[in-house]
Formats: sequence, C-alpha cells, structure tokens
Amino acid sequence: MATTGDIVRRIADAITGIYGREEAVAIARMVVMDRTGMDFTRMALSYGEECTVDGMDAVVGELQRARPVQYVLGHTEFCGADLKVDERVLIPRPETAELVGHVAAAVPAGARIFDVCTGSGAIAVALAMAVPGARVKGSDISEDALCVARENAVRNGVEVEFVRSDALGDFRGEGSFDAMVSNPPYVPQRDLQSMRANVKEYEPHGALFVPDDDPLLFYRSIAGNAYDMLVPGGTLWFEIYEEYAEETCRLLRKRGFSDAEWVADANGKPRIVWCRR
Repeated sequence: MATTGDIVRRIADAITGIYGREEAVAIARMVVMDRTGMDFTRMALSYGEECTVDGMDAVVGELQRARPVQYVLGHTEFCGADLKVDERVLIPRPETAELVGHVAAAVPAGARIFDVCTGSGAIAVALAMAVPGARVKGSDISEDALCVARENAVRNGVEVEFVRSDALGDFRGEGSFDAMVSNPPYVPQRDLQSMRANVKEYEPHGALFVPDDDPLLFYRSIAGNAYDMLVPGGTLWFEIYEEYAEETCRLLRKRGFSDAEWVADANGKPRIVWCRR
C-alpha cells in the first residue's frame, strides 16, 4: 500500500517536466488534499501513513496533458470562496485576490458594486462575501461563464445578480453604483506563443487576449460607461497588464476621472489601477 508521501511523489514525478519540481509538488499536494479531505498540516503529518486516492491514474493522465489542476479537480479556492471552475471560465489568480482586497477595504458597507467581465463570478462572489450588506451585480458576454458564476453564488451562499452584457458596448442601463470593478481581457495577442500549455490550450482565449494594436479597448469602453454609472465620488477599479499602467491612468484622466493611479501587486509589478468619479 502506498503512503501519502509516495502518492505526492508519484504525481509530482509525472508532471515535473511540464511545471518544474516545486510547482509539480504543490499541484500533487493539492490533488491529495482534495481527494482525501486532509488539510495541509494533516497531509504533512501523514506522509509515512498508508493512503488511497480514488481515480488517481485518471487524474495523473489529465495533468500530464497539461490540463490545469483546478479544472481537473473542478473547483478552486479564492478569497475564502470555493469556486467551481472549468474550461468555460478563467482560473482566478492571486493578483485578482489582491484586487478584491483593495476594493473591499475601500467601499462602505451596503455598497452597490458592479463587476464587469465577471467570468466565474470570482470577484463578484468574493466581494459579496467580504463587504457587509453589499449589493453586487456581475456581467459577462458569455452565457456559459454566467452559468458558472450563478452556480458559484449559490455554492457560496451569497446573492449576486448576474446579467449578460457586452463590455465593449453600451451597458449604462445596468444601474447606478458606488463602485465598479473589472478584470477584463488584457493580455496582448503576442504573448500567446510564450504561454505554457496549461493556459493557452485550456483557458478561454476570449477572456484573456486583446489585439496587439489596441490593448486598452476594454478599459476605454468600460471607463466610458462607468463615468455615467458611478455616483459622484464612486470608484472604478481595474486589474491591468503591467506594461500599460501609466497609459491606463492617462486614459482614465482623459475620461474625466480623478485620483487615477496604479498599485503594485505582491511581486512589485503594476497590477491594479483605480480612479474616482
């Protein structure tokens, strides 16, 4: 009978060529914790104990095809929420969790918040959980993504209204808000070839990439709508591509917003831009 340590090593050995050893071990641990119900401490203390992981061969096979572990497991943790994720939606990143933290700290209890390009609903659900009495709405052009988002709201016991709208169109009719937030597509198409297979072969390209010759098209459209949708003093928050921080701030100032500035993420890279109506 294999031990917990044996299983972690077996999974990690199978995918080290795809991810590198450190990340492969982290993924292996995620699988074991998910399939056994152990937390990290219990798993670490049981490395020498016998362990069984149901369906491990199938899991390893999917991971060896570079399918992201979050899709293999069918869910991921984000800001205290347990989110369903699959190929219909992006996997939420730690940088997006930082965005949620900044927004949650800045808005008052009971704030009306609109999340544009909501995808899995990660930001909307997390803010509904973090801001007392928040009234949260999320929108996306993808009905498939909205199905996942609605399931995630129910899954986490929060009320979020999800609607279909085009971030590149006129969506001012969605209401008036104290804060708006968006993690829109922002990766230049030129980056596609340098991305790892787990991203470029599985995650939805429509939620990731923008044309090389117009990388700020989503920011321009969302800002134009937001100026009319935010109450005076309301705030607009974006996750951004690090190379376009200053350009995004200039765009927002030209649209009439004040206090436009960028914030660095945990790695010291420009990752968030915010401004005030």
